[in-house]
Amino acid sequence: DVGPPIFHQDVDTTYFNVGLDGTFGIGDRTLGWDANYAHSENKATQEFLNGYNVAKMKLALGDPAICALVAGCTPLDLFGGQGRPMTQDQIDYIRTRQIDSSKQVLDLFQGNITGDLFDIGDRTAGFAAGVEHRRYRGDFNPDPLRQTGESQDSFAAPVSASYEVDEIYTEFSFPVLASLDLSAAIRYSDYSTFGNETTGKVGFRWQPIEDVVVRGTYSTGFRAPNLGELFGLTQFGATLVDPCGSTGRPGPASPDLAAGCAAQGAPPNFVQANTQITTFTGGNPDLHPETSDSWTFGVVYAPSWGTDQAWSDRLDFEVGYYNIEIEDAIQARDLQALLETCLREGGVNSINCTPFTRGAGGNLNPPNNFLDNLGSIKTDGVDIKANWAGPEWSWGRLNASLQSTYVNDYEAVDVVGNRSQREVGIEVRDNG
Repeated sequence: DVGPPIFHQDVDTTYFNVGLDGTFGIGDRTLGWDANYAHSENKATQEFLNGYNVAKMKLALGDPAICALVAGCTPLDLFGGQGRPMTQDQIDYIRTRQIDSSKQVLDLFQGNITGDLFDIGDRTAGFAAGVEHRRYRGDFNPDPLRQTGESQDSFAAPVSASYEVDEIYTEFSFPVLASLDLSAAIRYSDYSTFGNETTGKVGFRWQPIEDVVVRGTYSTGFRAPNLGELFGLTQFGATLVDPCGSTGRPGPASPDLAAGCAAQGAPPNFVQANTQITTFTGGNPDLHPETSDSWTFGVVYAPSWGTDQAWSDRLDFEVGYYNIEIEDAIQARDLQALLETCLREGGVNSINCTPFTRGAGGNLNPPNNFLDNLGSIKTDGVDIKANWAGPEWSWGRLNASLQSTYVNDYEAVDVVGNRSQREVGIEVRDNG
């Protein structure tokens, strides 16, 4: 009766960059330099038509006497079907237009120096160094109905925030042997939101024969929380199976949960009304960066019999292993694991029970599950790649590639030891 949802989005992106570069000499060495400034700005407006004002809908579906006291309110009849469709007055009262707007701005200043340091035999050791300043600004203005919870869309809060970053880095490349190169890098970062961090990387590249390259790296890293992770606020429908009683199985799933369910107010014969539980999630201004350690090792085989041939211009195969461990990973906790642990611990007065309360009849109230620095994420696996570039024919050139990844392990554990349901081959959506 109301018509289909209609969505319009207008996005304007502006980018400006200006820079200078040149060279200068120190002794018999020539060094290059560059200085740059960049400004980028992204503005977006989203308009959603044929949505509903749920507060007006609730009023129009309620007591007609109360509706009559509100200007414009028209009692709503949803059950007339084709024989008794909704009237235009009913539609006009509950229908609404929703407008969200956002803006992201980045200003970047950068200066770099590159060049050769010294000779090692007939090869040269090189370096690069630089400084950088970045300023991030972001604004998000959801429709007023989303801010009050009266929109059929998810709840959202306005955000207006900024932070700055200063960084300095240097990188080196050393040809140790005719077939062996070593590399190293270090970067110092200072964030206005949390402080400073230093990361580094070392690597090697070894070519024992013409057709084979062996390479590996070890690096440390970090990722700072962005503006949305620090200050955003929204909601979503988490999929939760309530252990205190699911559809077709009233009562706790196991005896060790019964006491926790009773303490929370779930009756012995409780049956969950809906597995989609509205959950509030979003930013946490107390977040600090997630840090990582990663190892990679790979072998590339580029056979000479597949190079500069009538059927092939280039052919190469690559096998690479990766191992990544992230500490203090920024993520919302696994609500399913959290709820089950809470109930085993008695259902109340536990840090795992903080997000959970129940309403009349025992149904879960919307829990809060804001972002946090999760305990750790560990994963490792193997990447396999094959690339072929055909020769150039009169009508063109063909290229083909095959890429595959085998994930050997994935484990996410929060700060109090709850293990996420998300594992290799299992995807869930209960943490936003």
